[in-house]
Amino acid sequence: MSNDEQAKGKNLAIDLNATSASPTEPAFLARPKGAPVYHGFPVLEDVRAEEFTFGAITDFEAEPTDTGDAFVIAPDGSRAGLVWEVSATKYFEEVRLLSEIGGECGLSPYLIRWTTALMLARICLLCYPT
Repeated sequence: MSNDEQAKGKNLAIDLNATSASPTEPAFLARPKGAPVYHGFPVLEDVRAEEFTFGAITDFEAEPTDTGDAFVIAPDGSRAGLVWEVSATKYFEEVRLLSEIGGECGLSPYLIRWTTALMLARICLLCYPT
């Protein structure tokens, strides 16, 4: 693979107010005991659908992107990861199953809309509760 073909990393959205268990590592790498998965990434309280709340992992505001990672918080506090992309093809599938986070789902509506993502993420939480 040439250097031009290598995947470029994405900017991370980081919650600078999140407490870290380490004086030298960010909170998402050093979660305090009892902190939920995805601790250290921002929860976007104003992005809600049916009491589900969106959290950002990829900082899509710092640099526009067609792909990224996110998570959703269910009304009961459980969390599920999302892998999203803008695509001409609609799909929804399980990407991988991790015991710690329950499940991570991939989705691709024609144009990503966070409300749609939250609604699809609800299915992830029902299938793979944390």
